[in-house]
This record gives sequence, C-alpha cells and structure tokens, in this order.
Amino acid sequence: MTVNIDFLLTDFEDPKRIVVLDSSVWGVAENQPAYLKVTPPGAKKSINLNFKKKSITVLNSLNLGLSCLIDTCDEQNLIELPDGVWEFCLLSSFENLDKKRLFLKDTSLRLELDKIYVKAGIPFDTKKSVIEELEKAELALKYAKISIKKGDIVESKKGFDEAVRIKNKYANCNNCF
Repeated sequence: MTVNIDFLLTDFEDPKRIVVLDSSVWGVAENQPAYLKVTPPGAKKSINLNFKKKSITVLNSLNLGLSCLIDTCDEQNLIELPDGVWEFCLLSSFENLDKKRLFLKDTSLRLELDKIYVKAGIPFDTKKSVIEELEKAELALKYAKISIKKGDIVESKKGFDEAVRIKNKYANCNNCF
C-alpha cells in the first residue's frame, strides 16, 4: 500500500487553537514515526512536534511552547495564537515523504472586526461609510485567503495587512459612529 500524506487545518473560529486533522493514508509507513513542523507568523525557526497518525491534533500556545513555561510563571494559561501566515509540514520518516501547507489564521482579527460591527449598531445605513470600510476589510481577508490557497504569501499578506489597517482605523474611534 502506498503512502499519501495529507492533512486539513482549521481554527474553528477559536483564536487560541489550530486543529490539524490527519487524512493521510500511511500504508507501509504506519509504524514509522511522523513529525509536524510548525512555523508561526514571522518566526525564523520551526517548532518540531511528534505527530500522532490518524488523529486530530489540537495545537495551542502551551504545546507549541508559545506560553510561559518556566517555574516562575504564576499560571500557564492558553494565550491567543498570532494571526498571520502559518506554515505546517507533516513529515514521515519513511522515505522522507512530506506534505506542506500554508494557513492564514485570522480569528483574532475577525473578532475585532465583529466588535466594530456591533459598535456601529443598527441601522447600518446611518453608518454607511464605516460599514463600507468593514466590507472592504472582509474582501481583503477573502483575497488573503484565496492568495494563501495559491501559495502566494506576499499577496496574502497584502490583503491581511489591509484588513488590519481598516480594523485599526475603527477599533478605538468613538466619534466614527
């Protein structure tokens, strides 16, 4: 039986987690180790994890080593994972097979945009310029997601940065509404 490495990524709209769903056909590599390399946005080095095959892996700030893990920390709570382009590579030790995926995490940004929609309130027609700007942010995020599916990190970042710019413009503006 041949080996076909494949996986899906989602965040289920939870800014503290990314979920990896293994959909691989491991075949003759079933009993060989597998590893997951995760590169957060802006990181220079990957985080290497042992990977449990045929499973659902929930990644968070603790198991990625992005939270405080020293003895002097009061608590080790989950923190929000950073938005932006994440790189995942699932590696099999069998014949060095791998599968790489890019993932645009935007859950924290979307939550902030939602807060601005709520702040604008109803009726939306009285806040037309704000709503139009929020719609532009949604289109920019859609463009960013499409670009990342095509593997174009540069264009994805442009769309994401435009949505962030719009969010920043209205996030703390009290006289905009």
